Amino acid sequence: RISQFPMPFINTLIIVAVMYLLMGISRQGANFLLCALQDLVTATCTCMLDALGCAAVTSRHAQDLMDPDKWPKDIRGVMSELDLDPQVLHFACCPKCCCCYAPTALSEDRDSVYPDTCTDRETLGSQPCGSALTQFKRSHGKGVKPFRRFTYQPMKSWLGRLLSRPDLEKHLTSLLPTTPPPKMNDIWDAEVFRSFKGPDGQPFFTGPDNELQLAFSLFIDWFNPHGHKRNAKTISNVYLVGIIPGPSEPSTSQMNHFLRPLVDELLEFWDPGCYFSRTVTYPAGRLVRCALIPLICDVPALRKVAGFMGHSGHSFCSFCRLQDYDIANFDIESWPRYSWEEHVRLATMWRDAPTVKERERLFKENPVCWSELLRLPYWDITKYAILDAMHNLFLGDLKRHLVDIWKMTSMVGKTSKGMQLHSTEVQTQELQNIATAVKLKSTSRLHRIRLGYLRAIAHENEIEVAGDPAKKDLICALIEWQKENPLSSIKLPKPSPNPVYDLTNPDPATTPILHKGILEEIWADMNQTMLPSWMARAPRNLGSPNQGYIKADQWRTACDVNLVITLIRLWGRPDSEQKHKDYLENFLALVTAVRWATKRSTSELHMKVVQDNFQLYLRSLVKLFPLSVLKPNHHLSLHLVECMRLFGPAHGWWAFPFERYNGVLGSVNTNGKEGEMELSFFTSFCRGGNLRALVQQRDLLGRVSVLCGKYISSVSTLQGSILSNIPLLQPTITAGAGRAEQLNDISYQGLLRCFRLDSVPVHYGTDHDDTASTVVLSRDAQFVDKITVKGTTYTTKRKVHRDSLIQFYRIPGEDSKFGQVEDIFLHTGAGPDGDPLTEYFLIVRPFRPLSPAQAKHDPYLKFPLLDVRLCHEELLPGLVIRATNLIGHVVCCPYKGNLPEGNIQVVLSLCRVSSHAMEVHSFHSQRQRNEYRIVNTVPYNLCRCGRTSMLFCFLAYVSHFLPPIFAPMPSFDVHCQV
Repeated sequence: RISQFPMPFINTLIIVAVMYLLMGISRQGANFLLCALQDLVTATCTCMLDALGCAAVTSRHAQDLMDPDKWPKDIRGVMSELDLDPQVLHFACCPKCCCCYAPTALSEDRDSVYPDTCTDRETLGSQPCGSALTQFKRSHGKGVKPFRRFTYQPMKSWLGRLLSRPDLEKHLTSLLPTTPPPKMNDIWDAEVFRSFKGPDGQPFFTGPDNELQLAFSLFIDWFNPHGHKRNAKTISNVYLVGIIPGPSEPSTSQMNHFLRPLVDELLEFWDPGCYFSRTVTYPAGRLVRCALIPLICDVPALRKVAGFMGHSGHSFCSFCRLQDYDIANFDIESWPRYSWEEHVRLATMWRDAPTVKERERLFKENPVCWSELLRLPYWDITKYAILDAMHNLFLGDLKRHLVDIWKMTSMVGKTSKGMQLHSTEVQTQELQNIATAVKLKSTSRLHRIRLGYLRAIAHENEIEVAGDPAKKDLICALIEWQKENPLSSIKLPKPSPNPVYDLTNPDPATTPILHKGILEEIWADMNQTMLPSWMARAPRNLGSPNQGYIKADQWRTACDVNLVITLIRLWGRPDSEQKHKDYLENFLALVTAVRWATKRSTSELHMKVVQDNFQLYLRSLVKLFPLSVLKPNHHLSLHLVECMRLFGPAHGWWAFPFERYNGVLGSVNTNGKEGEMELSFFTSFCRGGNLRALVQQRDLLGRVSVLCGKYISSVSTLQGSILSNIPLLQPTITAGAGRAEQLNDISYQGLLRCFRLDSVPVHYGTDHDDTASTVVLSRDAQFVDKITVKGTTYTTKRKVHRDSLIQFYRIPGEDSKFGQVEDIFLHTGAGPDGDPLTEYFLIVRPFRPLSPAQAKHDPYLKFPLLDVRLCHEELLPGLVIRATNLIGHVVCCPYKGNLPEGNIQVVLSLCRVSSHAMEVHSFHSQRQRNEYRIVNTVPYNLCRCGRTSMLFCFLAYVSHFLPPIFAPMPSFDVHCQV
């Protein structure tokens, strides 16, 4: 309907909506902007008519623009004209038990659409709740209102909008592979979807052409509505189910009340399905079936939603029945498991228990509760309640290793007792102070010394003190020893090379391993490390008390890049202490497992690398540190490969995009009132998404102002999102406008060599070759400063140096090289069949590799799975390569080692996008890391059309205590008739 309006009217409404929804201006400011733009449009029309000498307005559009009654009166009218408000259902939520009541029709004897009191029973034998549900409020003509309200968006209305989006429906239809592919590139290659059966027992995703099958995942999390606000950028198609009212977090049984409306609709969409009267592709209507498959949450939320005991309990795992006393059992085959049928039986027994005490008894025997998701006849909780890789790996294993095991955040600060860590120099001075005080027999000086130093000196000089001596007992013993040995010099123990609190047998479980000296080396390397612009940077004061809050991506960068660069240099040398070598081997096993677990493709061989490195990490961890360092998260990491085998690469089902949606909700302007904030969050979230989808319609896109269109596009980028791997309408390679130039002789010869490397029966020659059978390459080219390949932007060195550092190969099958991009150009020539062939090429200069003699001293080559090595900073002559031969960006950092012959740098690969496939051969013992051999293989296209029917549910609840992780507004779609 809006496409029928005049363009100035459309632009005005969209500008006001963008300012209000996406830029956060107040309602009063939006109303003023609407009036100002309306006056400006009316005044412009009047001036134009006066200039043309028209006495009367004859154009219907001009009449509408000059008629004040045609314009909306305020921002609410703008939302109505653009049809941005979602269809919602308001449930009355019991403030005590969280039971939800849908509104009913009013009758003569009732003035409320909700019951007066809650009639829910916790168990069959329990008394009704009886809590009041409604209250009388005289506000804007309203009377009875619920105390708490749960706002729910029906799935039918949301899907109606989705299916009316032009060009989207065809992307929701795909053919699944009938046989397991050798590599899983996205979630649709996974076993779960190929083996998933519909109500008729046949494969669900291979139904008839006039039937659409959609798969949903469910994400549930909380957010802080009072957090700091920061904008981010993404685009998605997210079904915001609802926002659970706060401020307290619902219990396991209370969560079922909020899941029930969604499950009711999912059952209908499963069988018999929902028939939409028309869609864009099927004007006569289409049957839609839906299935909810993966549940994606952090561990506390997952166990609450799925009905498990909390992860801190004795039965801490949602995948197996291992108990907390057996947490060090790393033999996966020995872990006891629940079957799907057994779990449903136990959960049903808990649900049907007549009393609360009986439920407690059953839960103590088998820590399983009822979940509404078990009503779905296909939902196998043993498979579909999956482990989120983001929380498990980045905010779990990596963060825990640095903070809890290596005590990183305690090394610059104080202990809870106010004690400062003593460096080696301070330790030496303290020992000298003790020697002087003993010689002077000064008890006052000795009382200022820490107890641990006195114990260490007593032990060094074989001074025996009975029992567990106090400080005064040790001081007396030392002075007595001096009296008995006046001519002897007291022996001093050797200071520790690491910062310690004292010298009493420093405990590796309580002594920081990343001491200040190591941190300063890390900081120095971080300041000189060149990271690509898309990569999240760890704080430059990592490990200091004022480092601030570190996000998951920053933990990833710190461990996968910064610590790898510095710690291998410090602890990987032949003369390093053995304990440091052990620490390094242990930590890099974890980094290797995390890096390979989060690649954009996976295979059985990849998963073996992940599992073996996790096993190596945990087994060496319990040898280096006390058994108490093991936490449930460590055990869950060993289940990660099970999830990868079922659902494919982790990027298809981790929580990164959902956590960003929490930030969208947290950035909404509200009045701060409980009971009203939730509706404000919900409405603003949906309006913003619907606005983006509206502007991106093809029949409207050309009519929106250039300024507004550019802004909408800028906030709709896919970078950083899970959907950056599934660009719906985005070409594989894109670039901006270029400048026409002739290739110089060197570049032209490089282009010719590039073409001649192809295995095609065509002879390519220069423009001076007059052979009849020769295909002559043109010198004409369009030079550009940057190019985007599969969502990643590469630039020339002149444009952005750090985005020009790349990993590439000349032809498939060759070893990869590191280098930098000098130029990028578009070239059109004749292809092998004689037709015009237009391609992007890059002129790159490789870094000069180390000589064989130097490479023997490269400490990074001991860890080939990390794909990091030393190179000279010197650049070799340029090569011309195709843009499709790009592997990814690299990280560069000057090397401070003792290698001669020029400036050396550390170069680390960032091939997360997996356009570069790596296979591991000669896979033997993890301790014999030199037996790994990495071979580059042909790249594959990750962005396959049609693999977008994996949609996402999103259910949030408001918490007033937890910090948010901020994100952008997702994109929904316009209405269609249901």
